[in-house]
Amino acid sequence: MVDSTAEYFPWARAQLFPLHDRLRHAIKHAYTRAKADMRVKQKVDNLKRQLPRALKERFDSLHCCIMAEFVWRNSYRIRIDAECIAALRIIYDYAKGRFPWEQPIGHIVPRDPAIEASHDASAEAIGVYIPTLRCWCFVPISQAMWSRTKLLSTHPAFVHINALEFIGGLLCYIIALTAVSIRPSQFPPTPILRTDCDNTSAIAWFRKMTTSSVIGQNLIRLFAEFMLLSPLGLRMDHLAGELNTKADVISHMSCGKRTRILESLPLESRTLIAPSLDAVFQCEMGASDKTKQLGRVRAMRIHFIWFLRQHHLYGSFFPVNKLPLETLNYLMASYAAHLGTGHTLSARLVKVGTIKTYIAAAASLCMAFDDNSSGRDPRKMLGESNLSPPLKRVCDELKRWEDIPDRREPWTVAQQLLFQTNAADADWSSKEAVLSDWFGVMQLAGGRRGEWAQDRGRGLITNPDLNARGDPAAFCLQDINFFASGKKKLTVAQALATPMAVETVLLKWRMQKNGDHGEEKQFSRNEDDPKLCIILKWINIVRHFVKFFGYKHNVPMAVYRHDDTNNLCYITSADIEDGMQRTAIELYELDTQRDKDDIKRFSAHSLRVGACVILQALGFQDHQIQQLLRWKSDKWRTYTRNLFIMTKKHNRAVFEASKMPNF
Repeated sequence: MVDSTAEYFPWARAQLFPLHDRLRHAIKHAYTRAKADMRVKQKVDNLKRQLPRALKERFDSLHCCIMAEFVWRNSYRIRIDAECIAALRIIYDYAKGRFPWEQPIGHIVPRDPAIEASHDASAEAIGVYIPTLRCWCFVPISQAMWSRTKLLSTHPAFVHINALEFIGGLLCYIIALTAVSIRPSQFPPTPILRTDCDNTSAIAWFRKMTTSSVIGQNLIRLFAEFMLLSPLGLRMDHLAGELNTKADVISHMSCGKRTRILESLPLESRTLIAPSLDAVFQCEMGASDKTKQLGRVRAMRIHFIWFLRQHHLYGSFFPVNKLPLETLNYLMASYAAHLGTGHTLSARLVKVGTIKTYIAAAASLCMAFDDNSSGRDPRKMLGESNLSPPLKRVCDELKRWEDIPDRREPWTVAQQLLFQTNAADADWSSKEAVLSDWFGVMQLAGGRRGEWAQDRGRGLITNPDLNARGDPAAFCLQDINFFASGKKKLTVAQALATPMAVETVLLKWRMQKNGDHGEEKQFSRNEDDPKLCIILKWINIVRHFVKFFGYKHNVPMAVYRHDDTNNLCYITSADIEDGMQRTAIELYELDTQRDKDDIKRFSAHSLRVGACVILQALGFQDHQIQQLLRWKSDKWRTYTRNLFIMTKKHNRAVFEASKMPNF
């Protein structure tokens, strides 16, 4: 019962996961006493060897299931400690009281927040800023408490900074819940609180309602008690540290000085003056003394200047006070669209939060050179605190693309060229050489994995993926036809003997997801760049296949010779992911631990996504993309950031605004 309700009932989730941990320890203890039975160990070892790579990370939980089954079948007693009994008692008492196990639908379905807040923690205090309620909160941290964050993580008195960040979010929720309880008529039914935080671990604690930290789990259970049957829902979003200025300023303020200043002012003006006072304290604090942060901001400002020079705007941009605010708004939106298509310092797609950091760095540069006395912010309209409409639309579009479930990163031309360079010295029959050619042809054709490669675990030559007729699903030799000039068909032997005579290649898709089995499409030679020529790559693929199998039909063509066993193997999705992810790590200088989620987004489908992005970036119409990449629906739109047309519109708007007089 608890397990089934935990998905949508946060209180149950906060009770369930600690109970799982305690029960697992109890089962392990019972198993330790019974592990003399070697049959269990043999079963565990056999299972571990049989597990595919994708399930390796789940082995611990599978191992625990085997232990639990063994202990249960052999009637060994499982000793439950006092903590486990106490956890069970909490759940039992709640169930016995017949309280509802529910959560309002408004807290599950995404909705616009009714209350917005931000929080931050520093060595001095925890700061909370809630502009919707026109309030802020300052909780000083004692020196003794802060010194505990500097201890080793194994020390019993250690307190992680994540716990202090979590307390900031908890304070946001308590304040907002109090406001909703006192004045429910001023809020919609089941309102949502959205609080921004620059600590990803604290965000994960709120979302998962569990953590391995003992202090953290106790804080989560405290938070769960506040959320129990509460009318207020919570959504926590990540905000880059450079943008979390309000809460950061509050957390760094001197309590005595701020209190003295506010107490000297009239009571009714203290809340109103707080934002301006925050800005004063931030100025007093000066610029960041963190070398890395200063270097990052400087690099982003240089990137913005480079953007101006690339678009021939540098000469007319400075001094900034000559430009209307509307022009500045659209210029910032254009810069965001430029960043959103991968034109960043790392030359790759980044998240919306990072793009906003770029925009903030550019805006601070503009404001430093703006002599206009009104204090204009190029990101916002005059007198407004929110982003300007054009910039907000771009950020919303980027966020929509970012939130696509199971999104895949596109395989870019830069990645393809790097992969080809790395595979240039490899043996022609190696996996790297074979993948180099197949990546090239499938990037241009927008191929699906099943159309040319095998599923994970089907690398044996005798075990390919089959279609409904029992034939191989992937490209075979009879599906490739070469033509010379004048539409003269060439045999495979003729094409291999005279590759420069081949003008076009006709591909037949024997099986497609859209149901159009047997569809044919023609591709021509790339005269401008032979490294990206689909004709030359297909000739390489066919030549290698003929060396392996001769002119045999009904055999999938994506084949390589294994380095260790010297056996012929099919290319599988695991091989594709490994090659793509290694290239992405090298090209984009990704960290295998910190960026592991981004790295996993490169898979066989990245070839098809990359084809979409390339065609859209080159200005192909929607119906052309749909036809070229063999789509019957407009599902391809979900794979792209709809920014190419938006960029054109922004550029046109900037041009029109530049002709307006500056009032």
